[in-house]
Parts: sequence; structure tokens; C-alpha cells
Amino acid sequence: MADAIELDLAYRRAGGDGAPLFETYGYQLDQAGTFRFAGEIAPSRLAVEAIREGGEARATLVLAAQPGVGLRRQHEAKREVDEAIQAHQSAKILLEAMTRLRSTQR
Repeated sequence: MADAIELDLAYRRAGGDGAPLFETYGYQLDQAGTFRFAGEIAPSRLAVEAIREGGEARATLVLAAQPGVGLRRQHEAKREVDEAIQAHQSAKILLEAMTRLRSTQR
């Protein structure tokens, strides 16, 4: 760390503006912290969304399967199923990204 400070000071003495090593470190720290926070919170939020959408889809499917149901109810069920699929797909994409990241950190 002391060497990085000396290099940034030398950069300034040579007429440079700012502190490139400090700024790069700060950027990397911010990025790592943001991803770690997202990695801790996002999976839970996506799980809640997938559970909620899945429940709504199941409920509308039961109603749409009843005798004499109208097209409106069937379209509603299809929309809810589509939303559930999208919520599960979003969760899957995040899990795949987290898995790839963790496998590269080993």
C-alpha cells in the first residue's frame, strides 16, 4: 500500500492530475462491494418473486380449468404462467452468474 501511495505522489509530482492507483483501487472496491451486496440480496428477492408468481399462476390455472370458464379467465391464467416462467428464468440467470463467478474465484 505504501508503494502505491508513493507511485501516486510521484505521478502528481510529474504533473499528473489525481491519483490513478488510489482511484483504481477505489473503483474495484466499490464494484466488489456492490456485487457482494447484490449477491446477498438479489437471490432472496428473486426467490420471493418466483414464489409469488408461481402461486398466482397455480391459482389462476385452477380457476381456468373449471367447467364453463370464459376466455378471459384462460388468458389471465396464460399471462400468470408467463410471468411465473419469467420470474423463474430471472432467478436461474442470476444463479448461473453467481456459480460462474464463484468457480473463477477458486
